[in-house]
Amino acid sequence: DGSLVKNVDKSEKDFKVVKNIIRFAQDTNMKTIAEFVHSKEVYDKLIELDVDYMQGYYIAPPNSKLLNEEEIFKE
Repeated sequence: DGSLVKNVDKSEKDFKVVKNIIRFAQDTNMKTIAEFVHSKEVYDKLIELDVDYMQGYYIAPPNSKLLNEEEIFKE
């Protein structure tokens, strides 16, 4: 949920909640999608927590066309 993810880098409580949601999903063979990934700091925390997918302004701003992998992860 974006309300938890957006502060995962600043709030220990939000970090723990997101961590446990991800752990539960992994234990039950569900994929996780984190929304509201708006900064490198949030992105790095979610990588640390092993989230499966992410969306948000840090990944790519809203767009009417589907982006390919090269457009998303350009250096």
